[in-house]
This record gives sequence, C-alpha cells and structure tokens, in this order.
Amino acid sequence: MARKLLHVASGRWLKSIPWRPPIRHFSWRIFMTLEQLITFIHLCKTKNFTKTAEMLHLTQPSVTSRIKNLEEELGVPLFERNGKILTTTSSGEELAFYAQKIVDLMHEAQVNIGKKVREVTIGATPTLSIHLVPTVIADLHHAFPDYRIAIKSGSSVQLMELLIQGKIDVGIVLHRLSHPEIEIFPIKESLSVILVVSPNHPLSSRPRIDIIALKDYQMVRYDPKGGFWELISNSLQQYQMTPDSYIQVDSIEVAKKVLQNTQSTAFMPLPNVQAELSQSLLKRIDVQDVTPIVYPIYMAYRREQHQTDLIQYLSAYFR
Repeated sequence: MARKLLHVASGRWLKSIPWRPPIRHFSWRIFMTLEQLITFIHLCKTKNFTKTAEMLHLTQPSVTSRIKNLEEELGVPLFERNGKILTTTSSGEELAFYAQKIVDLMHEAQVNIGKKVREVTIGATPTLSIHLVPTVIADLHHAFPDYRIAIKSGSSVQLMELLIQGKIDVGIVLHRLSHPEIEIFPIKESLSVILVVSPNHPLSSRPRIDIIALKDYQMVRYDPKGGFWELISNSLQQYQMTPDSYIQVDSIEVAKKVLQNTQSTAFMPLPNVQAELSQSLLKRIDVQDVTPIVYPIYMAYRREQHQTDLIQYLSAYFR
C-alpha cells in the first residue's frame, strides 16, 4: 500500500512512498539490580546483616538499603525479623532460587566469554612470588599456551579480597583464611626457613648457636606487608625471643645485600638463598633447641570456578 503526499505550496503530488505501520514504543523498567540480588543471596546464607556487610565489604546500612529496596520493588517481604533472628519468607525462598540462577548464569557468561580472551591472573605473597610462582607459570604456559598470564603481589588478606572481587583467579598464600565463597587447601610444597648471616659475621664460625645470641645483632626484616615477617615473629615468640633492633627493607633481594655487607642476621626462605649459599655469599647457621621452621603454603580460588579447566589443572598440580 502506498500513499501520495500533496505539497501545500505547489499543489503537486509528491512521489509515492510505501506505507509503514507506526512504531510502538515500549517502556522497560529494570527494578532488580545484580548488586541487590548478590546481597540478597549472601543474606540468605548468613542470616545476618553485619556478616553480609563484612563479606561484601559494604556498610550495614548499605546492605539494609539494598534489601529494603528489593522488597519494595517486589511488593513482598523477603525476610521475617524476630528480634535478632532472621528467616526467609516463602517469597524470599522462591526469589533465592531465581536469584542464584541469575548470578550463576552471569558467572557462566563471564567464564565462557572470557575463554576467548584466555587470561589468568595469579596472586601470591611477595615471598612466594620469587621462588614458587615462576615455576608455576612455566608449567602453566606449557599446559595452556594460549593463556595470557598476569601476576599480582600482596598480603594473604589482600589476595583473599581480590579473589572475592574476582580480580584474580588463584591465590598462593601463607595464611589459611576462611570465607564461604573461597576454597583453600594446603599444597604439597611447604616453605622452609633458615637463619643466615654473612661469611664474615662473628656467628659464622660457630657450628650452632643459642637463640639468645641473636639479641646482640640487628635482624633484617623484610616483606612486612606480605605476612612472612608476621610468621617469623610468631615463631620467635615461642622461644621468648624478640630482637632489640631491626633493619627494615622492602624486598628479599635488598635483604640479601644488606646481610652480605653488615653484621646482621635474618631468617630467610631456603629457596630464596640457595644460590647465595652455594656461592658462599651467605652462610647458614643452625639454632640450638629450635624446631626447624617450616610453613605450609595454600592455594585459594573461588568455589564457583571449581569446574573450570584452569582450576582443575592447578588443583591437581599442587596436590
């Protein structure tokens, strides 16, 4: 069907144009946000506003506001509050089913679409980044040659936060921290720590020393943010040993240089000083009546990623 239009000024008929039906405009209103649904799911699990706020790194009023807005949009109560006891209503239980499906589909889309990009980010404490992660990267690159691999360094707490936020895929840490969304397990390797000094140090001529002798010398302290020194400090306190003076440095490489050029001492991870020991740049000192210091190492990942090829490979690799 075509229509001719009359030009008012000239009185001539203009060219015929085909008739098209009028366009109908629909108004769509998205009333549930992903943030609201994620908050709702967490609250269903914890049954506690404070714990939910801590898990999501929000303030408690923010959690309360999200749930309140969600209930207002749906027009039904999602929780029953009886004093400090919080329970889900029948509507809340029904929404929890659909909310979990929505969140799962979102993560599935991220994983499947992300496969095209093929990126993996590994987080590790500074100490572990030096001696453990390079070997992991080499083996991972061989198993997944198409992956682009990135490394992030931080403390165990910082890495757990990055895991929860989805900013890293795997965390290699020295502290076993718990979180409902995170799977964490000890790997087959552990971190052995030894006492080292310069070959010119007064203690280097002794085959074995008493731990009290360390009080006479400055101790090099490094990786305070990564958590390694916290572990060393806790171990020393078991023997009522607290060094009177420290030399604070930012990295293990600087720590080794300081040790070689001063009469200081340091507890260092064995893998990080093996080269210096073999070249006689540093010397190992045994401490009498002190149990060998060995710390477990943990791998952490988000539970929702358990079935991915990457996590399956790394879990088998480390166990």
